[in-house]
Amino acid sequence: MTKHKSELLAANSITVNLGGLDNQILYLPAKYHKNHNILLVYGHFGTLTNYFDLASDLSKYGNVTMADLPGFNNLSSLYKIHEKPTIDELAEYLATIVNYRFRKKKLTIIGIGFGTVIVTRMLQHQPSLVRKVNIVISIDGMAHHDDLNNLSSAQRKFYSWILSIFSHKLSSLIVKKTNIPDVIMGRIYCLRPKSHRTNANKQQLMDWRIHDFRTYMRTMSELLRLDNCNKAVKVKFTQVWSGTLTCLDREVTDQHLQVIYDDFELITSEQKISKRADSLRVMYSIALPKQLQKLLIKTAKSAPIE
Repeated sequence: MTKHKSELLAANSITVNLGGLDNQILYLPAKYHKNHNILLVYGHFGTLTNYFDLASDLSKYGNVTMADLPGFNNLSSLYKIHEKPTIDELAEYLATIVNYRFRKKKLTIIGIGFGTVIVTRMLQHQPSLVRKVNIVISIDGMAHHDDLNNLSSAQRKFYSWILSIFSHKLSSLIVKKTNIPDVIMGRIYCLRPKSHRTNANKQQLMDWRIHDFRTYMRTMSELLRLDNCNKAVKVKFTQVWSGTLTCLDREVTDQHLQVIYDDFELITSEQKISKRADSLRVMYSIALPKQLQKLLIKTAKSAPIE
């Protein structure tokens, strides 16, 4: 990130205490549609920094809020307040952010990858929030452990068990300084970091090292056992495939998402990625597909005046 962008991030961020934890919240006011509110929820590879450009692009369509979740982006984890960083607890925390930032306002939620998992769980557990949501837009989101097409059922169970062990305090102190997490993350996400790369390069590729290690391992373990298909959510839903994530079976994923969201729309954006480029980095700054731009404009124009 350039110095200019770093200054913009600092100028547009506030720190608040929510649920006993300090939280950094980015807010970018709308450039055009000032009555439309957007909540952007990043996933496992996200930070406020590397999604700043996407948040800035989205501010053309409404006021954008993006917040860190406990244990991500150097934020204190839920372990600090004696809670476990489960998907359920992260969903509860996200609900706290929604109630704090939006109160009686309606909003559009955009989830990226694992962010969609948390958003879905939040709406399943907090039905009172459903009426506040215009639409949920997912970018490469998933709903079930079977969506991962690169792992067999036995592999998912094995990796989930290993990662759950890594989330314990003593084992995390031993393992997090080794290459074992890189190997497992690479296998799950179809990444192949070369063994001769330096730790700095690995950090740039994987990004998990800037998150709380135990939180990351716990959430990854739960992701490999994920089943969000046991409760429907009556909210409009759009799945956007960026063309950058290859570890998910698109057809199976879409079928699972339609079990949860019956008002389902699909947008596909295939991108040509340079062989020298890191697909995850490209995902951070994907160009918004024209169909998605039209959808955001339509949603913004229908937003109520508050």
